[in-house]
Amino acid sequence: MKFSAAYLLLVVALNVALVKGEFPIPKREVGFVYGGGKAEAPITVDLYIDLLCSDSRPALATLRSVADHYGPNTLRLTTHLCPLPYKRNAFHAAMGAHVVHAVTNGSATFDWMSTVYDNMYSLSNYATFHMSEQDVFWRLTGLASEVGVSSTQFIQGISGGSSSHDAKVAWKYCCTRGVAEVPAFMINDVTVLASQSWTLDDWRGVIDPLLDGRT
Repeated sequence: MKFSAAYLLLVVALNVALVKGEFPIPKREVGFVYGGGKAEAPITVDLYIDLLCSDSRPALATLRSVADHYGPNTLRLTTHLCPLPYKRNAFHAAMGAHVVHAVTNGSATFDWMSTVYDNMYSLSNYATFHMSEQDVFWRLTGLASEVGVSSTQFIQGISGGSSSHDAKVAWKYCCTRGVAEVPAFMINDVTVLASQSWTLDDWRGVIDPLLDGRT
């Protein structure tokens, strides 16, 4: 999904970086690694998504299948959250991912993503038009309980933790990678002009030749 507003934000973010000299250095590697993908895997796939983007949902589902097909020793899938600026609650959902990741040590992060996608309409601009920000956070708190994070843990993480900072740093990282639409895809740090409609076979058509000759 292309978005001119996000492209403008990308330009602004890059200009700010030039003025300040550098982006903030994250406390850990940016992104969420799926299924224990190994750092030494010969294939690295980076997926850039928004948790309230209907195009991002099938892209994540398919690439999880791709990662399962190759296994963690061969392919490392890292998912990056790039909230769209015109989706009111996208950044809040991204914050939630960081809270869940911290509380569960990463064991429920992708469950959170799936749960948010399953409830995407209830978090849409239209569905939450008359809701306050606090009301939205309570709705997200209910979703967190579905993946094993208590309301107390989630609220503390949202209000007193580093989730906002972490989500901002993650978004800025997406900007440094030139991401101006989601979903966006990279293999071994090179942009791939794939789409959310790609199947496992489509991805194999790109990845298998890269593995030729490997034992």
